Formats: sequence, C-alpha cells, structure tokens
Amino acid sequence: MNKPTPFGKKTFAEYEKEVKEYNLSKVERVELSIVGDLKAATNTVAKLIDNYEKSWKSLSAASASTYMKVQDLWDDWNGISKKAESFKKVNNDYNKDFAEVASLDSKLENANKDLIKVIQEAKEAAKELGVDVKDIGGYGVAVQEADMSIDISTKIQKDMKMISKTIGTTSDAILDITR
Repeated sequence: MNKPTPFGKKTFAEYEKEVKEYNLSKVERVELSIVGDLKAATNTVAKLIDNYEKSWKSLSAASASTYMKVQDLWDDWNGISKKAESFKKVNNDYNKDFAEVASLDSKLENANKDLIKVIQEAKEAAKELGVDVKDIGGYGVAVQEADMSIDISTKIQKDMKMISKTIGTTSDAILDITR
C-alpha cells in the first residue's frame, strides 16, 4: 500500500487521504451555502410575518372602529353631517392600513416564493450529496415558516375581503352624504 503509484511519487494512502479531504471540504462548502440561504430566506419571511400580523391587527382595530362609526351615523341622523366628517378620517386611516396590509401581503408572497425556491435547492443539494435533507441546518424551520406564511396569508386575505365588502358599501353611502 505504501508503494509509489505510476502517476507520481505519492503513495496510494496519500492519494486516498487527499481524496477524502477534498470530498469532505466540498460537501461542507455546499452545505454551508445552503444553510446560509435557508437562514436568510427564513429570517426575511419571519420578519414579514411579524410586520404582516402587526399591520393586520391595526387594520382589524381600524375596521372595528369604522364599523362602529357607521352604526352611530345611522342611529343618530341629527348629527350626521359632523359624524360623517369624522368618519372621513377613520375611513382614510382604514384605507391606509388596508393598503399597508396589501403591500405586506405582496412582499410576504414574494419572500415566501424565494424561501420555497431555497428549500427546493436544499432538497436537490441533499439528494446530490446523498444526505437526508432534514440534516441540513435550518431546513425544518424554513419549511415551517413557509407553511405558516401561507396559512396566515390565506386567513388574512379571506378576512380582508369580507371586511372590505362590508365596510366598502356602507362607507360609500356615508361618504356620498358629505359630498
């Protein structure tokens, strides 16, 4: 085994050692690259989910306030003009919050597409390397964040449609009074 090879002065043992070192370092670099990509994409989605939920809470509060204002207006015709004017401000706040939630929804959708792409790349890298994808650091968390963002987005979009439909018709009628 320690005889020189026909390719040069190195022994088979030395070649074997170099091959093992080369393959291990190659696997480590690919894995570290994927881990970084997974963590970066996961962090982006996690931050957007947090902002999305905070913005949604603000929108929910604004929609409840808007709905209460609508009820007050219909109950008290004597002060409708003044209440309709104050409603304009609440409605404008609602519209701003709605636009922010819609914007965050779009950003979350794009970030989640990026995360899913990186997850798929991790699966392919694991397959090429012959390792279990679950052994790649951050993979499980990335999959959970992707699933959670889809669930949250779906729920909030459904609620936004319902609120928008309910408030939109009533808001238009009240705003017509102030014109």
